Amino acid sequence: MFSINLFLLLIFCTRTSIIFLNFHFFFNIMMTFTTFYTWILSTIITLTIRFLFTNLLSAFP
Repeated sequence: MFSINLFLLLIFCTRTSIIFLNFHFFFNIMMTFTTFYTWILSTIITLTIRFLFTNLLSAFP
């Protein structure tokens, strides 16, 4: 029973560490390509706003 609990704890720790490492890796990538990500976000936001405005204008003629 104790060994099973230890094994589960080990699995949990490895999973959390893997998630933390992935987050750290993603954060580093984001810090490197900050301008690229902001450009993508701005384009997505503008496209969604344009889409919503066109839908609203078509819905209320």
